[in-house]
This record gives sequence, structure tokens and C-alpha cells, in this order.
Amino acid sequence: MGYGDPLNSTNDLKDRSQTDLIARMLYSEARGESDQGRRGCGYVVRNRMAKNSSEFGGNSYSGVIL
Repeated sequence: MGYGDPLNSTNDLKDRSQTDLIARMLYSEARGESDQGRRGCGYVVRNRMAKNSSEFGGNSYSGVIL
């Protein structure tokens, strides 16, 4: 599957690159927001990853997003 291909289930997300996961998260969570709103959504994921807490999914983008 390439970037942007539709997925059939959440299991298809497990082997995606971090870039693809971030792009899909921003599209699904903030596609109707301004540039500032989309950046804010991205910062939330980055800050949760930097905190490295199991509550937020650990220290990887895929852990936090999934």
C-alpha cells in the first residue's frame, strides 16, 4: 500500500511509516482547521511523544497515534 491508499481496517495502520501515520492523523483530526489548528494538533502528538509516558503511548509517533 502506498501513501494515501484507503485502509480496510485499523490493523492496516500497524505497519505504516511514521510520516504516513502523522499525515493520516492530521487529515482525520484537523482537516477543517486553519494552519494554526493543524499545527496545534501536530504539537499535541509531538509533546505527548516527548513526555515518553505509557499513558500517551510511549516515545514513538506510532505509539502515541495508535
